[in-house]
Amino acid sequence: MAQDEPLVGTWKLISFERSVDGKVSYPMGKEARGSIAYDALGRMSVQIMRPDRPALTGATAPEGTLDELRAIIAGYLAYAGTYDVDRATKTVTHHIDLHLLPSGVGTQLRRQFEIAGNRLTLKTPPVTVGGRQQSGRLVWERVE
Repeated sequence: MAQDEPLVGTWKLISFERSVDGKVSYPMGKEARGSIAYDALGRMSVQIMRPDRPALTGATAPEGTLDELRAIIAGYLAYAGTYDVDRATKTVTHHIDLHLLPSGVGTQLRRQFEIAGNRLTLKTPPVTVGGRQQSGRLVWERVE
């Protein structure tokens, strides 16, 4: 990866929207928080969370109830790996080495990107899930 790669840097989440059959929802809530980082060596990482996740009744995760742990995991997304950019198609592909969910390890996530000023927009390609078409749109603001 070149130092002049426009994605290189750290970005703060501004919004995360999902569109299902044209209807917009907020999978991590309207006030979702997150960060994504791309380095010049081709590594990336992302974390996104719902700010309203429940607190654990115990001091550590093993002491949490199943319902608490389910809500905590459902309200958090994290993965890291390498990335490559196709400038011609304005796409970035994340090659996942680490993921909160074991089934995410080894996958590849392709996103269309657009940079305007200090804003980065990542769009997921439309996919059909349960007979319904859905896509995502994440807007990030550069912090460094």
